Amino acid sequence: MVMLENAFKPKMLERQKLQKLLLRSRQKPLVYLYGLMGSGKTTSVEMYLKKSGGPPAVWFTCPDEVMDEQWAWGRFVQTLGQRLPELASALSEAGIPQSSSDVGRIMDILTQQLSQDILLVIDDFHLVQNLHLKRLAAIIAKEQPQNLRLILISRNPPEPVFYELEIKGRCTIIGQESLNFTAGEIQIFYRQNGFPLEGEAVRKLNAYCGGWTATVYLSLLQYAETHRLDAIDKAEKFVWTAICEKMGQAEQKILVQLSQLNTFTLEQASFVTGAPEAAAVVQQMLRKNCFIHYHTQSRTYQLHTILKNVVNQQNLLSQAEIQELNRQNGVWYQRQEKPLEAINAYRRAGNDDAILEIMEQKGATELLDQAPSLIIESFKAIPPWKRLSHPRAYLSFLCSYLVVVDAERALELLEEAKAVYRKNPNLPNKKRILGEIALIESYAVFNDLEEMSIRHRQAYEAFEGGESQIQWSQMDFTFGCPSILYLYHSRFGGLRQILDRLKKDGWYYTHVSGGCGAGHEYILEAEYAMGLGQWSKAQNAIEKAQIKAKEKKQKSILISALFQQMRLELYLGDEKKIRSCRKKMEEAAANSDIPSQRQSAEIALGFVSAVMGRSDEIPVWLKKGDTEYYTAPPQGKGIIAIVHGMAEILENNPIKLEIHAELLLEHSRRNHFIIGEIYARLFKAIAVEQQGGDGAPILKSLLSDMRPDGYYSPLIELSPHVLAMLCRLKPEDAEPVLEDCRHFNDLYENYHGICAAGLTVREKEILTLLCRGYARKQIGTELKIGLPTVKTHIRNIYNKLQVSKKADAIKKAEKLSLI
Repeated sequence: MVMLENAFKPKMLERQKLQKLLLRSRQKPLVYLYGLMGSGKTTSVEMYLKKSGGPPAVWFTCPDEVMDEQWAWGRFVQTLGQRLPELASALSEAGIPQSSSDVGRIMDILTQQLSQDILLVIDDFHLVQNLHLKRLAAIIAKEQPQNLRLILISRNPPEPVFYELEIKGRCTIIGQESLNFTAGEIQIFYRQNGFPLEGEAVRKLNAYCGGWTATVYLSLLQYAETHRLDAIDKAEKFVWTAICEKMGQAEQKILVQLSQLNTFTLEQASFVTGAPEAAAVVQQMLRKNCFIHYHTQSRTYQLHTILKNVVNQQNLLSQAEIQELNRQNGVWYQRQEKPLEAINAYRRAGNDDAILEIMEQKGATELLDQAPSLIIESFKAIPPWKRLSHPRAYLSFLCSYLVVVDAERALELLEEAKAVYRKNPNLPNKKRILGEIALIESYAVFNDLEEMSIRHRQAYEAFEGGESQIQWSQMDFTFGCPSILYLYHSRFGGLRQILDRLKKDGWYYTHVSGGCGAGHEYILEAEYAMGLGQWSKAQNAIEKAQIKAKEKKQKSILISALFQQMRLELYLGDEKKIRSCRKKMEEAAANSDIPSQRQSAEIALGFVSAVMGRSDEIPVWLKKGDTEYYTAPPQGKGIIAIVHGMAEILENNPIKLEIHAELLLEHSRRNHFIIGEIYARLFKAIAVEQQGGDGAPILKSLLSDMRPDGYYSPLIELSPHVLAMLCRLKPEDAEPVLEDCRHFNDLYENYHGICAAGLTVREKEILTLLCRGYARKQIGTELKIGLPTVKTHIRNIYNKLQVSKKADAIKKAEKLSLI
């Protein structure tokens, strides 16, 4: 330690041109700083923050060892939470943006939740892979939220959109040329450290270093020792000779060990290396500016990439020593209750048993949702015999893999595991393990209630009335689909049998899974009652579902119940209650921390908007039918196609609608989704009509198939688009549904008229404030959005209301009951 204490400590140069650039950018919402590794980007921003005296900064360094976007987002939110817990909570619930609508929702959160000025610094921005996150940064610069500024530090040049923003005065780009040391700066740097250089010496050093900050810094360290420019080594050797060789052997070993870690706390450094003095070495390096960063918010340290690369090139650790370091790091994270970080460390260590131990914990199925790539790659690296020797861990993995990733492959592996476990006479808890397999298999036959019930009863008997050790009570029972009927109606004429089966056997699954899906049988009953026109019975069933789901904290069932309540209010024609339900659904989406539940809520909102003829309120990803955005299990994806088809009807694009109908019909018949088939045939009839043909025969055939069940909700909700066809049918063919369709068609004209303008929620808020006499600047202050954003919204409001001034907009709003 003595050798490091005596090492020369350079005084860092405050680079005036960089500081001026950063200070001049204080009024800009975004600064994009880019340059090569070792260009001094991070140090420059750190010095600026110390000098500027501006708003508090939240500093997040993108982790290079994280394999999953979701996991990285979680790290970001955790960092933000140390300074802004409420904002972090809201962003955690929103989840990583996967679509344009997600980006818009996060912008709303940022503008509404930020009540104080904040500077957000994102270091190593080049590691961000999510395109929507990159777009979010550009939108922040474009919309200029009042309380937020961004500094992005990257090794890569910015994308074109940032250059466009720079031209518009909303972004400052600082590139490699600004980061490079000039000959004058080199001369000042050497002089302030007691080594005046002149003329030829400065020119030679400048030519050698090429302006690279790291090389200039390291050259000074070596010059301080030799006082000779001709003794300066190449860059990599600089680091080793100027820093590492000056350490004692024990300190060198600690440094080499820490180079295997990404970030670490002082306690973690001592624990992982097994050296109590590791904390002191780290602190001493920080005091000596020895290529180490300290992250204030997370209280973690990080070796500079240059130092890590150089140290690792020395090959001072054996493979066995590296594995042991990673194993110890995994133990550390496991004790801190950070399972994903622990699994990642154990994966690097090749410690399969430790990974399997974590996956044996109840709720481990959730980990694959949070970091799919990490979990899948970790299991791929584990030999098959070892996976099989840990049944609980392996079955937890297969359960998630079946539901989320690849059902066909998961079933193959599950069948192999079942054969092995059945043949093993000495398998501990054999009966329970086979029960867990039966429960997992039920997901593969989820819309065949008879087969599902058989497996649920098998699990119940195997657990002897107890609960599964694998299933998580908060799993998304609805697969991200707000309609239970869509999921389970698999045969024309069999709907009543499905209800009876669920009433009789549905409780088996709810019991063995610890309450998952509680109340789903009442949702199905409510959907069926609405299809029969039994409104009070439907309301009663919805209320029962809500009570049961609340008791068991089943958010997916509560979302489904709210969806059915919205549909019921549509039938009853209560616009006020529909608005109230919409608000509750939006809150449900915001308050869920499971992506598939948020998407289920969006699907419900999109469906109701389409039924009401309000195309502009349908989320963009649903209009596009973007199944890539949809992160829920594939079982629920067909409902997206239904909402997308309804959006196509409103867009009056019959050719696209017809092709879409054919694809939906093929998908629905292959997977036995009767509700999907009904909508596909309705879409086909409507597309034929829109092209000047006769869709009535298609409708007649569909009505014949639907008659045994008596369930007509899809026709009633699409009555504005099918009523003309119904009226051309013989009375006996149209009789079961004609009057209901006429009634709903009248309601539709009212719904569509109320929101013919198609205003978004934000536009309605701004219109309300305009009607109250707010000026544009006051609206921006009230809603915490920038003035340019307010102007854009007002322009859109005028266009949609087909007016050109404020007074006319207020009159039109009053006429349409928009306020």
